[in-house]
Amino acid sequence: MEAGLSIPPSLPAGTELDSLDEPTDSSLADESLGAAVAAAPPFAFTAGSRQALPLARQRDAMYRRLLACADVIALVVGLALGAVLVDGLTPTPFALLAFPALIVVAKALGLYDRDQHLVHKTTLDELPKLFHMSVLVAFGVFLFEGVFLSGDVSSLGLLVLATSLFVGIATTRSVARHLALGVAPPERCVVIGDEEIADELAQKVTVNGGTTVEFVGHLDSSRVANGNGRGNGRGNGSAEPSGIAAFLVEHRIERVVIAPGAEHQADMLSLVGEIKSLGVKISVLPSVSQAGGMSFELDRVNGTTLLGVRGFEFNRSSQILKRTMDLAFSGAALVTLAPLMAITAVAIKLNSRGPVFYRQTRVGRHGETFQMLKFRTMYENADALRAELRHLNEAGGGLFKISDDPRVTRIGRLLRSFSLDELPQLWNVLRGEMSLVGPRPLVVEEDRLIRGWHRQRLSLTPGMTGYWQVLGSARIPLDEMVKLDYGYVQNWSAWYDIQLLLRTIPFVARRRGL
Repeated sequence: MEAGLSIPPSLPAGTELDSLDEPTDSSLADESLGAAVAAAPPFAFTAGSRQALPLARQRDAMYRRLLACADVIALVVGLALGAVLVDGLTPTPFALLAFPALIVVAKALGLYDRDQHLVHKTTLDELPKLFHMSVLVAFGVFLFEGVFLSGDVSSLGLLVLATSLFVGIATTRSVARHLALGVAPPERCVVIGDEEIADELAQKVTVNGGTTVEFVGHLDSSRVANGNGRGNGRGNGSAEPSGIAAFLVEHRIERVVIAPGAEHQADMLSLVGEIKSLGVKISVLPSVSQAGGMSFELDRVNGTTLLGVRGFEFNRSSQILKRTMDLAFSGAALVTLAPLMAITAVAIKLNSRGPVFYRQTRVGRHGETFQMLKFRTMYENADALRAELRHLNEAGGGLFKISDDPRVTRIGRLLRSFSLDELPQLWNVLRGEMSLVGPRPLVVEEDRLIRGWHRQRLSLTPGMTGYWQVLGSARIPLDEMVKLDYGYVQNWSAWYDIQLLLRTIPFVARRRGL
């Protein structure tokens, strides 16, 4: 078996361990794990770290597709009972549009992405969202009944549709998960923490019928923290967990459960960031859930609560949904706001010499740079005066902001107060360099100040707005802004983006753009 890895005695005999040899004593285990840790490369945000394990990706995609098929089947049954059987209506060819609409609604509610974070995948915990989706679909049929059906749907028909859809979706999703459970290979899982807790957890998972996890064994948290023998500068004898990456990759571990027993919370935060960068899934027992900057999905296994840590990367359907929203909203906004932008361009030219647009190099997704567009709000050669005005900087923490900046023109001050200078970034959104909502795009000098796992903010395309905007970008230090971006990346959903866009409107209306 793996060096430094012990098999809980509760695992059934004959468990496949890939013919790995078990060490004969604990000292040998410590030395072997220490060697593995010391030999590993340090953590870095690389192209390879952005790719999830292939088998895990295939398993997650299978669950999503089966759930989508289950939703479509339930909608067919609901329409047949509510509209055809009760009201005697006939679906039109346009009724086919209801099926992709249903999938989009379910995707926006996060009903396809939740399973990938959990050990125990169950439909019961989804029932509130399934009820909301059923009501939304019934309301949509009511609004477009003349398009989807040959006549008007009665109140009884809508009630039967919503009820049968809710029952049908809950039933078909349960069947879909049962099918996936029988087909998908189990996840190879290791526990980091106390051996007794690992043994108890393995027992509960073994007897639970709703899991796809094979507990290979456990790693003692003190070995992980101290295995490479290099101190972290705090004088406490712990070390950077840079070797766990090589260990997990070598033994094809797909999920790590972090159990109580970690002595240093800072080390555990670094460990979580490193494990997630590999695409390895993480579940956390509640006693270590106090570590900040993590987002969870609640997972229950026979009375034991686990917290599935959300990762950074979007799956393909999430990327498509977010990009579709960006294209739709930015395209419509450019057309609608074209007259205002034309007037603004003329005003800028009349107010001062220089180009209409200001282009600045910013750091985008995965560290790639791009030219971000703004309406010019300063006099020409304003960047050359930045060093002379550095003593007036109010932002601190690596950012540069002056509330009464003498370089700003008269029309520029008006544009900034309503954030109108940001409108040309809609073109960046249309080009795919930016998103409507996302982490703040930093200039190269600011980006160099971001270290370690905070760089996972670059997993998403930077946005025109975000938490940093609605809370006042000029008032938030760089380190706090990075934490907000980190939280946004982990908590993303389509509805979350819409909420932030709606919160941006009163921010701009109150003229807080300066």
